[in-house]
Amino acid sequence: MAGVHIQQALHQGSASESELGKRKLHDDFVRMELEERAVRCEQMRIGNIENKIAAVMRFAEAMTMLDAEWKNDRQLVLQTQDVLKYVFFREYPDASVPPPPALGAAGAAPTPRAPASISIAQVASGMNLKLETRDAVQIDQFLGVLYKERYGTPPHKHDQFVDGAVRSVNSYTAKDTDLVEAAIRALVNK
Repeated sequence: MAGVHIQQALHQGSASESELGKRKLHDDFVRMELEERAVRCEQMRIGNIENKIAAVMRFAEAMTMLDAEWKNDRQLVLQTQDVLKYVFFREYPDASVPPPPALGAAGAAPTPRAPASISIAQVASGMNLKLETRDAVQIDQFLGVLYKERYGTPPHKHDQFVDGAVRSVNSYTAKDTDLVEAAIRALVNK
């Protein structure tokens, strides 16, 4: 009788080893399928980027055919850059970035991969204020001083279309909102 129990135990042990082997094969198969899907997704992403690059090249060729001097129009170049940045980088996880303005609109759209940029006008609007251009310029000058006091360096600059011309203006991000608000309050309370 003891021999029967031993045989049953051996049979059960080999059955579980067989099940473990099947489970390992299944797990390996699932892992391989997931890796293949990841490779296909990466290939699709690369193909998407290649299509976007081809579209940019076709755009530049078309613009040059229409007007060989189009690259000298700083406003058009800035707006084109904004649209291209949005198209190339919108797949990245900053969902708070709105789509860029239409090509005919003035102003620059934020770059999705960069930290969320803010403008003095945006912050003033959030404070229910509408600033004149000269006020915004004064605020920006004072804000530059506050920024340098906080960070030890002047703010970075970017080109922006302002009052009919491309100008180099200070760049601020959402983390600087309190500084922008302080500069606005300082000017408004004068």
